[in-house]
Amino acid sequence: MHIEFVKSNKVWRVGIIGCGWISGVHCEALAMLANAKCVACCGSSMEKAQEFAAKHKIDHYFGDYRELAASSEVEVVIICTPNYLHHEMAISCLQHGKHVIIEKPLAMSLEQCEDIIQQAQVANRIVGYAEELCFVPKFVAAKNKVQQGAIGEVRHIKQIEKHDGPHSRWFYEPDLAGGGIVIDMGCHSIEFARWFLGKPRVTSVWSHMETWLHREGVHPDVTKEEDHSIIHLEFENGATALLESSWTLKGGMDSRTEIHGTGGVIYADLLQQGMGMKMYSDHGGNEHPQGWSFPEHSWNYQNGYPQELAHFLDCMEKGVQPMESAQDGLEVLEIILACYYSAGVGRKINLPFRPRGIKRPIDLWLSPPTELDYV
Repeated sequence: MHIEFVKSNKVWRVGIIGCGWISGVHCEALAMLANAKCVACCGSSMEKAQEFAAKHKIDHYFGDYRELAASSEVEVVIICTPNYLHHEMAISCLQHGKHVIIEKPLAMSLEQCEDIIQQAQVANRIVGYAEELCFVPKFVAAKNKVQQGAIGEVRHIKQIEKHDGPHSRWFYEPDLAGGGIVIDMGCHSIEFARWFLGKPRVTSVWSHMETWLHREGVHPDVTKEEDHSIIHLEFENGATALLESSWTLKGGMDSRTEIHGTGGVIYADLLQQGMGMKMYSDHGGNEHPQGWSFPEHSWNYQNGYPQELAHFLDCMEKGVQPMESAQDGLEVLEIILACYYSAGVGRKINLPFRPRGIKRPIDLWLSPPTELDYV
């Protein structure tokens, strides 16, 4: 199926670095676009890259991201690797003249984010920050209703995103991920709230976090990282947001939002109210489990991935900054750092909050410094 979101005679040649789950999601989203083709992939080994290439019918595959970055076959690179690799890979791709799309988080430190922004300006290339919630049809429709005046002025947003934890082990390693649920899923809720409100400045952050499921003797995936968090944001326009993110939910995925206005309220459930089906089967199989299940239709589209990529490619063709840019990735990371520090010191943190020399965001929670050097 091809969806022509943007009319264009150009077909962008895209390469993907990383061969994990989210890489497959982006590859399937690209296949839905008439103006894009995934022509190359890179894995942590040639074997993984070859397997991924065969599965998705990709012509070229590499075991070293530098080879993909230098390839003349590739115009745009999507980076879908562990967080600690985002910065060095983005810089390499930009230096080779590629446009870049980076999965969240943009990088592990504010200095790295600023470096990516600066290099993109030098190379005259676009960097897209891959936050798909801002492209989810259901949430876009909710924002349109607000802009039409349906519920008055938005004063409060409540956003929930939970499941029982990632499948890849690197997510649980602070040196590779930089943090747990806040940097993995809290980033979605943070940017959703910013985007929905029109991106007013966040003035303060309060956060609580803990590790209560992924512990020794309780869960097979043990980590020092936080697996549950509650975040409260205050915005310069007086609006607030309450965000709950968790790796502790049993039984699947939960992604819901409430938009409270002066003249009404909107409830939007990403996984219910029209996206999924309800099914019972006496016997399980490869495509469905035994018992009750809730299979989803058009999952990729309903989660906003092809719309997101179509938007980025359109901006690259026009030479304009996308709705979700590297600057947004920097601002989200600033809020994430404030969340960790707030939980670490037990109080509200005012923004701007731009500490220098923080290599792992989670350290602001695990061992909050008594003094900070600011960017």
